[in-house]
Amino acid sequence: MDKKEAINKVKEYGMDLEQLPEKFKKDKDVVLEAVLNAGEAIQFADPKLKLDKKITLAAVKTSAYALEHVDDKFKADKEIVEAAISGDGYMLEHANKKFKKDKVIVLKALETSNLSNFTDIDKKLLDDKDIVNLAIEKNGSDLQYASAKLKKDKNISKKAIENSEYAFEYIDSSLKKDTSFVLSVVNEDNFSSIQSHLDKSLFKDKNFVMKTIIMGIDISLIDKKLLKDEAIAKLSLDRDSRSLQYFDSSIKKNKKLILPIIKNDGYAFSHVDASLKKDKSFILEILNDDTFYSVIDEIDQSLYKDKNFVLAIAKYDISASKIHKSLLGDKEIAKAIIQKPTSCHELEFFNETIKADKDIVKMAIGQSGSLLEFGSKDIQNDKAMVQLAISKDGTSIQFASEDLKNDEELVKQALIHDGYSLEHVNNRFKDDQSFVEIAVKNAEKAFEYASDKIKNDKVFVLKCIKNKIKILEYVSSNLKKDKEVVYNSVKNHGSELRYADDIFKKDKELVLIAVDTDWSVYTSVDKKLQIDKDVLKILEKNSEYKKHIGLEKVSKELESFFDELIDNNKEFFKEEDTFKVRPGIAYDKYYLNQVDGSYDMSLQGLIHHYMWEKKLYHLFLDEKDLKICQGVVENSPEYIYGPEDDEGLQSTLDEIYADAICFVGRKLIDLGFDVKNDFESYLGE
Repeated sequence: MDKKEAINKVKEYGMDLEQLPEKFKKDKDVVLEAVLNAGEAIQFADPKLKLDKKITLAAVKTSAYALEHVDDKFKADKEIVEAAISGDGYMLEHANKKFKKDKVIVLKALETSNLSNFTDIDKKLLDDKDIVNLAIEKNGSDLQYASAKLKKDKNISKKAIENSEYAFEYIDSSLKKDTSFVLSVVNEDNFSSIQSHLDKSLFKDKNFVMKTIIMGIDISLIDKKLLKDEAIAKLSLDRDSRSLQYFDSSIKKNKKLILPIIKNDGYAFSHVDASLKKDKSFILEILNDDTFYSVIDEIDQSLYKDKNFVLAIAKYDISASKIHKSLLGDKEIAKAIIQKPTSCHELEFFNETIKADKDIVKMAIGQSGSLLEFGSKDIQNDKAMVQLAISKDGTSIQFASEDLKNDEELVKQALIHDGYSLEHVNNRFKDDQSFVEIAVKNAEKAFEYASDKIKNDKVFVLKCIKNKIKILEYVSSNLKKDKEVVYNSVKNHGSELRYADDIFKKDKELVLIAVDTDWSVYTSVDKKLQIDKDVLKILEKNSEYKKHIGLEKVSKELESFFDELIDNNKEFFKEEDTFKVRPGIAYDKYYLNQVDGSYDMSLQGLIHHYMWEKKLYHLFLDEKDLKICQGVVENSPEYIYGPEDDEGLQSTLDEIYADAICFVGRKLIDLGFDVKNDFESYLGE
């Protein structure tokens, strides 16, 4: 390599100076071109050239960070230092310490940096208003570095707090108890950050408390005397009804004050005085459809012994389990509660007197047939009552008496209403073709409850199959091997091949019939037929199959990518105690254990950008969704793609992400990394 080639190389990338032969590191022209391209390249120059001011000045003008690598002689050179801090004030940290006493230099540095970035700034400068004012303009919290004298200065302190509420922590203690000063700097936006640093005396000041309630003052910190004050209580309760818990009992008993509050927010009732929780008239006044559920569990138990009170609240969805046992035989109460469709199931909690009352039980089962379960034995043996129950829920025949379970008319009615009732009828009906046929016509899977004899009856099974009823899953093992049965079933419904004997899953003729009507059954057939050209020819015409194959490819490619990525970075993970990776995808910085919270730099973010760059999205998204996805990638790279109003597609994406995240989590755990907590929401381990 000659000098011209060396110059061209460093002009293109100055840091390549490191790789050049030593003779070029001693060549002024080469080094100058290198630092003009990348100032930090000066670190690779020959020590003699590091003493060249022209080169050094060029380096720090190109990159302020070059100051870290220049000769100590120039770190004490004002012109060099000024040039560096003009680019980045932080470089003052690499300059000679004498400059931290130089007001002009420090002011210059603060134009592009913060006081918090510097150590050992001269104390005199920290007592200089020009320095501190410039510092707090950029970062209010830099007030912490100011002198004690300036922390007492109201104008400076106020300016700092305006720029950052966190500066309040650093103001002088005298200002923290100055009511007028504090009120001049606090507002709804910053109060929550400032509150913990206020002087305790302010919480005894009624004027201060009244003015800061709207800002969210913590009521629990207020002086006890003020917690008896009605004006404060009203202001606070109007803003947050649940602050009632902190006030004095005199406020918690004040009906006039708290009545409108509880009507608006029933949950506040839990904080009223105990005397009001047993005050019948007060409770009835606050109850409405909105407050009932939040109030009901807080009511004193003594009121549930009061018949008039129970009747008054029966219009709501009250649970009979709360009512005192002395009232659970009261017909008036039972009717009032059970007549409501939303409360009819409360029959369960009433006593035997109510459960034997025909009118009340009829009212209940007229709304939900399954409530026949709680009727008395006489009612369960009453044909008319059982008929009513069955008309609402066929399976309620299971609660009928044994005699009525043998009643053909009732059994037929139950099976017509709900084929699954076959499970609950007596065995003689499960062995009767006419009854089983009624059941499976209404619910194919009810065939599961037929007798073994019926399940092995070829003639009956073929009859059902010819009627397009899918029952192959539950027929006997003998019939699952029967060619006539299986062929007829699969011709009707390709999915039935799943339940046939394995010999038929190797039958190409039958497999072709099956996949032609239901592509998904191909996963159940013999492995050789899954890749048979004739089978694939049929499958490849099906858009759903193509999508399925695409998703399988997505899953496998993601696993392969993460498998290699983790293997290549596992030593780095151990050494640096971080799961940061730079895989060259999108913004090229992700954390593999970040799976909750923001998507920015998360594992989900990497999955999303990888699927876009590797065109995996293209395997299952249509053109419209691909355009939306492209918009997210290009305009909001910190987010991930999600479809608009397509639950099916969202479910597919959720599955892809979950599978990939679980793979990463398990691999890291298998390698001995402690990430169980990070992946807990996905692995559940």
